[in-house]
Amino acid sequence: RDLINFEGKFFIKYPVIPLNPNSEAHLLFLKISHNFTIQLLSWIFMLKVDQLKRLKHPNIIALYGYSNDFPSAHCLIYPLMVNGTLSSRLTHKEHDEKHLNSKQRLDICYGVSKGICHIHRLQEGPKVMIHRDIKSSNILLDENLQPKVDK
Repeated sequence: RDLINFEGKFFIKYPVIPLNPNSEAHLLFLKISHNFTIQLLSWIFMLKVDQLKRLKHPNIIALYGYSNDFPSAHCLIYPLMVNGTLSSRLTHKEHDEKHLNSKQRLDICYGVSKGICHIHRLQEGPKVMIHRDIKSSNILLDENLQPKVDK
């Protein structure tokens, strides 16, 4: 539990050490909850995998890989976003080194809007995609403060 980076409604995020020392990643495990059936959780997991595989854009989080060996290893592998979530960065005060200035905030807004536009433009037949959960905790920031929308 000490390694947990983030815990959401359906996923628990852990940092992982990849084989390549020049890259870092996060491992997202499906969270087993008594409030949801195994079938529903599996469906949510595979829906997320399908969406992330279709979404290729500089402002959308990349999917490095996944495992759907249930129940022990339902997980997603993402790149590590060293600057965390937008939510956590917005709480820093003006004199803090992690404070976002006005230009950085505007650049982040612009990048998020490009990512969201890309998601909403993928209107393929019955697979219309709408984000539905846009919030600062679902916006990740890379080492250059480039935003990555987490679907």
